[in-house]
Amino acid sequence: MPLSMGKVLGGGSSINGLGWARGHKNDWDFFASESGDTAWNYESVLKIYRRIEDWQGAPDPTRCPNSSLSSRPVGMAAQLSFTNVRSLRLLRSER
Repeated sequence: MPLSMGKVLGGGSSINGLGWARGHKNDWDFFASESGDTAWNYESVLKIYRRIEDWQGAPDPTRCPNSSLSSRPVGMAAQLSFTNVRSLRLLRSER
C-alpha cells in the first residue's frame, strides 16, 4: 500500500508523534532483582520519572507537575491514531 510521506507544510515532522510510557512496576522490580541493584526497582525509578515529567493531568501522588517533559493522559490524539490504523486495515482488506 503506497503512503505518501511528508507531503505537508513542514514536511514529515509535521505528522510525527511521541508516546511516553513509564514501564510496568513489575518489570522494574524484576530488573532490580535480576541485576541485584535496588536502583533499578520501581520505587527508585519512580523518583526519576517524577523529576522528568511535567504532569498535565489530574493530581496524582506518583506524578509531579513543573518538570521538563510535558506529560498528559491519552486523549483525542490517541483516538485519532487508532481510527487511522483501523482505516488503513479496512483499505488493505478491500484490495
